[in-house]
Amino acid sequence: MTKRQTLGFIIVVTVLFAASVGFNVWRETARSNKPSGSPIAKDLKAVPITAQGVVGCQEPKGKSGSQVVNCPIGLKTDDGKIYALNDSLGTPTQGSILKGKKVRVSGTVTHPQTNYKSDGTILVQTINAL
Repeated sequence: MTKRQTLGFIIVVTVLFAASVGFNVWRETARSNKPSGSPIAKDLKAVPITAQGVVGCQEPKGKSGSQVVNCPIGLKTDDGKIYALNDSLGTPTQGSILKGKKVRVSGTVTHPQTNYKSDGTILVQTINAL
C-alpha cells in the first residue's frame, strides 16, 4: 500500500467509527426518552399529578411481601401503580396517620427516587382523606 492508500484507509475507518458511535448515542437517547408505564417521560423533570389510592408501606425492590419497620409511606393507586410520597421538603413521608386509608394526593411526580418498588415519586402538595 502506498502512503496515499493508507491515509485513505485510515480516514474511511475513522469516519465509520464516528458514525457508529453517533448512531449508538442517538439510539440510547431515543430509547431513554420513551414514556414508561408511569405518566412521566424520561426527559421530563416533574409533571403535575393527582392520584387516589390507599396509603401504605412501600415494598423493598426484589423482596416480595416483606415489610420494614418505619417503612417509607407510599400510595398504591386504584389502577395498581405505586408511588413514593415525599413531603414539601423532598424527604420521605414516614409514620403517616393516613396509613391504610384511601386518599387523594396532588403534587408533582418525578422518576422513582427510592430503593423501594415505585412507578415514581410524588412531591406532595396536598393530601386529603376520602
